[in-house]
Amino acid sequence: MQGLASTLSHSNAVKYVTGWKPKQRAYPHFDAPLSEIEMESIANDPNRVARNAFLPFLKYEKKFRPFRPNGKNPKIREIRYGSHRDSAIFSRYRHELSECYERLLKDQNLSPYILAYRRLPVQARSSSGKSNIHHAKDAFDEIERYGNCCAISLDISAYFENLDHGRLKEIWCRLLDKGSLPNDHFSVFRAITKYAVVEVE
Repeated sequence: MQGLASTLSHSNAVKYVTGWKPKQRAYPHFDAPLSEIEMESIANDPNRVARNAFLPFLKYEKKFRPFRPNGKNPKIREIRYGSHRDSAIFSRYRHELSECYERLLKDQNLSPYILAYRRLPVQARSSSGKSNIHHAKDAFDEIERYGNCCAISLDISAYFENLDHGRLKEIWCRLLDKGSLPNDHFSVFRAITKYAVVEVE
């Protein structure tokens, strides 16, 4: 594997991002599971990503009852997941964008205040991340520190389904500090905004 990584790293077509490693998964999909070397070689090659024919997502419904009394209907969440090849690409590009996002939050002194879809350490240099319980405790401590204040809780229905894709693309370009998305990033953007879905059953 080191030999392959060394060979690939000398190719102008390959871009490695620090800290990203693909995870092998054995779930059934339209394609067969890939080795770590195969996933790395595909996801780190912008030319292959730009040309990738993304497969439909598989979909199923997950029912759960978060703090709901008996008799009340459970919440239903649609779960969609990509093929093995596509998931490796999504994972790698998510990692790259997350690094850009973290730098932006740090530059704008917003890092301590944005919680969603981030891994925040429990303590400095800690390997374990904060849970919702930690965040709730931090919020209660802050309210107590303020004394007389208002706290606002909002739940936006179907938030992700109603995102403005044009605005999303603008922010994506901003994170990369580009006027337009490179071909590989545009391919990933299109795959998550214009996609087909097949029911698991």
